[in-house]
Amino acid sequence: MEAARPVAIVPVGTGCQTAALKLAQQLRLAGYPVEMSYRGNMAKRLKRANKARCRAVILIGDDELARATVTVKNFDDGSQTEVALDKIMDYLK
Repeated sequence: MEAARPVAIVPVGTGCQTAALKLAQQLRLAGYPVEMSYRGNMAKRLKRANKARCRAVILIGDDELARATVTVKNFDDGSQTEVALDKIMDYLK
């Protein structure tokens, strides 16, 4: 049986790291494997997530936090969707 593919969480901006850590903890407690990426530019972070075979990247920026949302980039089909923070677990199912 193949292990579940992880999701990557990428904080965009220094003020978003706490929210990213909190989300990572919530997802891990719910059974989702999570990768975190802090260093490098956005292209490098996305490349690392792709190399780790992540199924999606969750981007958390200041604008998203102000709206209580995250941006989810799906690596399987290339789509990008804004998802309410409190609905992220339902979205990832």
